Amino acid sequence: RADALLQFATAERDAYLAMHLVSIDGSVAASSVETAVDQDFSDKPWFTEAIERGDWVISDLQQTNGDVWFAVAVPIISPEGIHGVAIAHIDPQMLGRDLFWIGPFEDHNLVLYDSQGVVAYCRTAPELTWEQRHSVDEDLLDEALRGVEAVGEQPMFLDEQIEIAAFVPVSTTGWVLEVGRPRDIVMAPTRRRMIVALIVNGTAMFVSVILALIISRIITRGVSSLYDQAQALWTQDKPLLQVPRHSIRETQKLAISLNEMAHQRDAMEQQRQQAISQLNDAVEDARRQAHDAQEGRNLLNAIMEHIPMGILVGQGPEVNVRAISKWGRLSLGVT
Repeated sequence: RADALLQFATAERDAYLAMHLVSIDGSVAASSVETAVDQDFSDKPWFTEAIERGDWVISDLQQTNGDVWFAVAVPIISPEGIHGVAIAHIDPQMLGRDLFWIGPFEDHNLVLYDSQGVVAYCRTAPELTWEQRHSVDEDLLDEALRGVEAVGEQPMFLDEQIEIAAFVPVSTTGWVLEVGRPRDIVMAPTRRRMIVALIVNGTAMFVSVILALIISRIITRGVSSLYDQAQALWTQDKPLLQVPRHSIRETQKLAISLNEMAHQRDAMEQQRQQAISQLNDAVEDARRQAHDAQEGRNLLNAIMEHIPMGILVGQGPEVNVRAISKWGRLSLGVT
């Protein structure tokens, strides 16, 4: 009757491969598999741990005759003590149907590792060989097996695609659950937001530049006009600057200041011309006086040299001798 009950319970769950009732000494008293009766589980560490702890225990992944399974051992306890252990052999690859509800998270990868880092279940790889289950060697997994949650990037299991994964230790079993998602999918919303932000910022910058150019043109239009007129004023093509009609106050003030400077420049130019004229007149007078003086000296020299008379030229009240004619020097015997 116990065997039939175990067979019925096994048939109710796809993940159950077999169920056993095991006595305290480790021998199988009843089983859903007839050939398992009288098998000995006393050498199994998970069986002895369940007896010692008085609580359920889960084993690591096992392989028997090509079947991969793990065991859940639950002690049968009464007020008198432990009477035996109920053991279920479970197909790990069938766990997804009973334990993991995917719902809207179909693009997530779920991987369940036993306490030795062996893959018990992988949602994206329904069929795994024993070698593939032992092929994982990741630092994040090692950290989680030590009881510390870990998050990072790594290649997906049996895939070159990079995923962002979280490794969470299951403290009651020592197992580790990995939940990962492809990096491209995770970063897609961020990339979209960045693109939108770039478009918005680019549009704002473009509009800002246009507005800046318009405002700059309004501000510099009057100054530019004044610059052109100032050049013409410098070359004396225009007498005064014309204030632009639609100019800002600062431009008008600048135009008024430049016009005042132009008036001052004209006044200074007139003064310069007058000074030059006066200087030219003075130079001409000096030249004329010098010419007259030179003619007087030439005439005196000619008289002193050629007229046969003794002539003496003196100066001042003391009658200082300034010049003696040729005949006067001969008469006086002065050389």
